[in-house]
Amino acid sequence: MARSSWTSPSLVRPAVASDAPHVARTSATRSDSPVDLASRSASRSCSNDASVSPRSRRTMPIVWCASDATAASSVVARTVSARLRAPAGSANRVRSSSSASSRSTIPSLPIPRRAVPIPCPAKRGSASVGHMAGDWKIGSDQRRRTTDQLRQFRRANDGAVAWDTEAPADFTFLYHPDRVLVRAEHADEFEEAVSRIDGLLKDAPQREAALLDGALLRYTLPPRARGESVAEVLDLLESEGALTPGRVSPDHWVHVSPQGGSLCPAIEPLETGLTKPWPADSWQERGDEVSVVVVDTGWHPPAGSDLRTPWLKGVEGDDEHNGPDLRQYAGHGTFIAGVVRCIAPRTSIFVEGFAVDGLGGGGVLESDLVIQLEEALKHEPRVINLSAGCRTRQDLPPIALDVFHTTRLRRRDCVLVAAAGNDSTSAPFWPAAFDWAVGVGSLDRDGRVSAYSNFGVSADVYALGRNLVNAFPDGTFVCRETPDKDDVRVFSTGMARWSGTSFAAPVVAGLIALEISLNGSSARDAADAVLARSVYDSDPGVGPIQVLGPPYS
Repeated sequence: MARSSWTSPSLVRPAVASDAPHVARTSATRSDSPVDLASRSASRSCSNDASVSPRSRRTMPIVWCASDATAASSVVARTVSARLRAPAGSANRVRSSSSASSRSTIPSLPIPRRAVPIPCPAKRGSASVGHMAGDWKIGSDQRRRTTDQLRQFRRANDGAVAWDTEAPADFTFLYHPDRVLVRAEHADEFEEAVSRIDGLLKDAPQREAALLDGALLRYTLPPRARGESVAEVLDLLESEGALTPGRVSPDHWVHVSPQGGSLCPAIEPLETGLTKPWPADSWQERGDEVSVVVVDTGWHPPAGSDLRTPWLKGVEGDDEHNGPDLRQYAGHGTFIAGVVRCIAPRTSIFVEGFAVDGLGGGGVLESDLVIQLEEALKHEPRVINLSAGCRTRQDLPPIALDVFHTTRLRRRDCVLVAAAGNDSTSAPFWPAAFDWAVGVGSLDRDGRVSAYSNFGVSADVYALGRNLVNAFPDGTFVCRETPDKDDVRVFSTGMARWSGTSFAAPVVAGLIALEISLNGSSARDAADAVLARSVYDSDPGVGPIQVLGPPYS
């Protein structure tokens, strides 16, 4: 079916040059060396931050985005066997990157001595002094911010959060301290592997839940004989050949992806004097209504009838239950729904909340997320926006999300758009890194790739993600993160300014929904059409990229 041009008269937008969000494909060839990371950070400093305190340009907490790249210059033990040869220690969180091949015959194996956590290199921009291993005391503002985010995240989730490094500020991924996920066809292998290693667990793993029609199983591990973490248990099973690598994984925490930190948006929300959204709300004369589901923190119902945010009329969703004292991550889903509706006015939007009553602390366990995604499909969406993601153990694809795609999503005329994360790294950030998802990185308003944005396999395309303005609940917000910790921000205009790949993703989701509306395309064809309208450009910190033509360049 013929597709209309971007300049179709049916879509009317203000003729303002700065109001054109850039969308660009990225090259996956950039190096992750510390030198290149520092060079990119320096070259991509943005003039759009002139009105923002330099202190607020930091990395975000774990819940909404992956942690910064940690390219080590020192020698780090890479296998479980190497760590097992080290003297015994008492810490219980170890970065794992082991692999092992399966064996046809698995003898009964004695449990080896406890592995010692390895030191983890600092993130880009972090201080090498002032770090106390295994403690919350850390050196730089960037590391303090990550730690602040992690502390808040653990508190919001009753402490059910473990991480893979000794120092909290250095974590790569987060996971439930007692759960693992297994595909149903690998359950017998997992149960047999555990039983063959003497003294590893004090009891047999308990099969807690069968999800996605039984295709995905969730187990709870009983207390470990020597206090091993879930990650250490899997390291051991794989290193001894008792379990094929990748067939069992921790139940990872998936978190929102605003700008610059390990867990969260690039920055905490900022007040704005603007009364109109940016990108501006458009007027669409023709086209079919398209269903879009935003899977996020929830919905702020007053925004749908507020005269200050008329573009959100008709949006529905799970109530966040915001009061005058705003919680961390409040308004995230509402802001994203606003961006989608501004780009694609003829959309029916439902905001699916991460957690019951919106009290999820900005994140959700991988096994719970697929339940939310399954609920989202009941609205028959053509586009799902997920401005959240995570790094994983050994950077392997998360099992639950992979099973969700295999058993649910690929059977639907629906495309999932996901944030690429805010750690300026090429390491996979899931689900954006899946080939069946559209991963979106962030651009500044000058068309350069944002310094915080992930790239490579997680970013199929880039869109505007710096200093967007859209709907936000009125109320008082107390900053929880260094360097703005305890600062008080008062929101009274129904709007906020926010940055991160979380907000770049709905720009692309909106463009895909608009293509479906105008031309009746399938969801996948619409996504391909949006990506195809591109020309080559060059970013000084990234290299060659592809940018969509007018009016989105």
